Amino acid sequence: MSSVKLPQYIWHNQKDVEYPLPDSWKTTVHNIAGHNNPALKLAGIKKAIASPIGMPPLRELAKGKKQVVIIFDDMTRGTRVYEIVPAVLEELHAAGITDNQIRFIAAVANHSLLSTRQWLSVAVGEPPPDRDRPTEFEYAARDSGELLALVDGMFEECLALVDKSREVDWGALRRHWDATRDIELFAAWALLHAVEHLREHVGQISLTRQLWERRLAPG
Repeated sequence: MSSVKLPQYIWHNQKDVEYPLPDSWKTTVHNIAGHNNPALKLAGIKKAIASPIGMPPLRELAKGKKQVVIIFDDMTRGTRVYEIVPAVLEELHAAGITDNQIRFIAAVANHSLLSTRQWLSVAVGEPPPDRDRPTEFEYAARDSGELLALVDGMFEECLALVDKSREVDWGALRRHWDATRDIELFAAWALLHAVEHLREHVGQISLTRQLWERRLAPG
């Protein structure tokens, strides 16, 4: 029997867990670029942020600015934000930015919508739309109206994909939406993943909203 090791418990006593797989399965491990490189220590993180390549230092870019928003990914990712943020704040403080001028927002709204549409398309056997996953975390709307239009449009597209009149074989095998990954999965799994992934991000968005509204509340 073959097996694959995956990193688990990334926020508490991280370790690799070995998962046994049937011999009949064809498995390929896709590691990210640089996965074998040693992790940066705090001093290395500070140096990299203070001396970026091909751009002015953050302390120069932030001079004279009134508000700063720091976008970060959610805890399902392994980014050790708590190790990076102190160096970023040090640069902002050097530019004259005070703590009450800085806001932290989790960048998950646009990503959660596009991901849900993608996985629902896989689940029901529709051709997945073109997707550039990394840029989903860089979305910027001109105003609230543009953002709401995106949400409403995605909502309608997702509802159309799971319309009750559609006949779906939930036991059928589907191809992963990423054509570079040679993976097959059950239609039912794709549906559950779409719902679970969306639920998780909606919870994070709701917490962010509660914190924001509390900040704006009188007193």
